[in-house]
Amino acid sequence: MTPSDALALARLSATVPVAVLVLAARPGEALALFAVAAATDAVDGPLARRRGDTSARGAVLDQLADKTLVVGVLAALVAAGAAPAWAFAAIAAREAAVAALRAAGRIGASSTLARAKTTLQFAAVAVAIAGQRPLADALLAAAVAAGLASAAGYLGIASRERAHA
Repeated sequence: MTPSDALALARLSATVPVAVLVLAARPGEALALFAVAAATDAVDGPLARRRGDTSARGAVLDQLADKTLVVGVLAALVAAGAAPAWAFAAIAAREAAVAALRAAGRIGASSTLARAKTTLQFAAVAVAIAGQRPLADALLAAAVAAGLASAAGYLGIASRERAHA
């Protein structure tokens, strides 16, 4: 296992503890653990490229870790009344649809807009954990909009590839 894969696994593994802390109404601890986990996303890719450790497995693990952390913790926030269910539903549906397209080989690497969407999701979840509901809701709306726009871009790519197949 490469160091970058280990970082992605750590991010993935943080999902349940952060969700438990959210549900236990321990926002300080939840936010600290979430922030550390989310920060690994900024490190694992550059680390893999610098070490020459990039791989298809690493790319899949990175995306799985991001999606699991965001959707899992967002579910806990909805259950705790700290985030709107519509945002969870939209984000979870988008992530499932894009994952299905990627698994079917219809799309490849993440787009710039999708990477911005992930950053918005991390920020929104952190702000929601911190109890700043109006700002969290605004960031979630921006994340949903970016997610839908990037999904539309992926659907266009998949449609063009299908037409040329």
